[in-house]
Amino acid sequence: MELESLLALDQVDDVRFIGVWAMGGMGKTTLAGFVYDKVLEEFDDSCFLSDVREVCERHHLPAVQKTLILKLLKENHLDYDDDHDLSNKIKTRLRHKKILLVLDDVNQLKQLRGLAGERNWFGLGSRIIITTRYKDLLQTHSLTKSEIYEVKPLEYEDPQHLFYLKAFKKEHIPDEFLELSNKFLNYVDGLPLALEVLGSFLFGKSIVEWKSALERLKEGPRRIVIQVLEISFDGLDDLLKEIFLHIACLFNHEQKDYVVEILRSLDLYLEIGLRELIDKSLLKILDYNKLWMHNLLGEMGRNKVCQYSRDEPGKRRILWLYKDIDYVLKNNTGTEAVQAIDIRGAKDTSIYHEEKEECWRQGSVLLVNLQGQVLSSLYSRGLALLVTLHGWVQKTLSWRGFTSSKNQIGPLWNPNAFLKMPNLKFLRIRNINLLHVPTHLPNNFRFIEWNDYPSKSLPYFQLDELVQLRLQQSKIVRLWEGMKVGALISILIQICSFKVL
Repeated sequence: MELESLLALDQVDDVRFIGVWAMGGMGKTTLAGFVYDKVLEEFDDSCFLSDVREVCERHHLPAVQKTLILKLLKENHLDYDDDHDLSNKIKTRLRHKKILLVLDDVNQLKQLRGLAGERNWFGLGSRIIITTRYKDLLQTHSLTKSEIYEVKPLEYEDPQHLFYLKAFKKEHIPDEFLELSNKFLNYVDGLPLALEVLGSFLFGKSIVEWKSALERLKEGPRRIVIQVLEISFDGLDDLLKEIFLHIACLFNHEQKDYVVEILRSLDLYLEIGLRELIDKSLLKILDYNKLWMHNLLGEMGRNKVCQYSRDEPGKRRILWLYKDIDYVLKNNTGTEAVQAIDIRGAKDTSIYHEEKEECWRQGSVLLVNLQGQVLSSLYSRGLALLVTLHGWVQKTLSWRGFTSSKNQIGPLWNPNAFLKMPNLKFLRIRNINLLHVPTHLPNNFRFIEWNDYPSKSLPYFQLDELVQLRLQQSKIVRLWEGMKVGALISILIQICSFKVL
């Protein structure tokens, strides 16, 4: 394989950067993954960082740097978030290690400079593989022409083999499908992602359905890959479409079990649809049990959500872009259409890289744990709560409305904005310093996760529908009237449906 030969594994006295370049959907990630799995035993340590572009957009560069440090240096608790400090740690700690590193789907020079700035960051014999859609990015990072591998469309026999395996689960096909198969192969023109998704979609379908799909591909001049992905998406039932859109907008690259719990609380049962999404090549499960959706699939899904209202984000079902959420909450333009909001800080806000703790406890016992010592066991109907206290229990404060510290800098949102979104079921807030917080929350909430919660109590809302409440790094001392806890630094709560008396 040409890419493998570029690694020149027999040359152990140098460090090599290898660029893998092509348009989206050409199989860059698959190819890099194949080579990675084949040669990783030749190195002291290895790391495959998937979807660097998307992870940086969602979590910012320091989160990717911390993942690299965790995997290669086994350091988990880093108390700083400056990308320059993290870069220094990478280059000072890895310069004597022979490593294999894949940076998948890089789209900014800042990402390369923060993760693999120079060859002398790594020990002799190291190999850094970079996949990207942008050849000029590789050239700017000092990769020579001989270090850049262009992924070409599959030759005739390879796309035919891939398509047949996906569409028929075998290499030989019925004669009546041969002519239609050749038309699809000519139209897709060797694009691996399109072949995989389209073949998976056509599996088990009739001649009539094949002809209908082919006609759809001929309808317009849009990019062939996007057309193929939309055909596959439109073939899902309503439940699977909702699950797909939630993963595309909110949960790509997150732990499967964590996502299953959240979606179940929203009456979206991923256990039922997971196998079908995988079989249709719309979703994969990667190492560490993480959900993975190809970036083109994610883009298509997010675009589907935006199509509900291009100009007015408050009329969309799911909100995840900070600029859209900021506009809706500042101008109080939310509507009944909004069902899920995932708020992360703007790009210039420091990242808080939270750990996803487990606190599932059966029954109805509330456990309060102070510095590892159980203080009390209180009963609350339908409530399972684990509270971890890193300070001393301070005096209980009376219930009052939400405000945060005057010294904090953050967005100024309308405190009544959530009243116009009665169907909001999912709210996740991370890395935000609020000047004001909501006076009321919708009564249909199923899931709330709010890191760094700034106030001492929650606003009033009906708890009949609430399934999970997670407050980490909070300042809360009282949940609702009648329930008192100590001054909390971190808290993780799971609430089964109950009413406070």
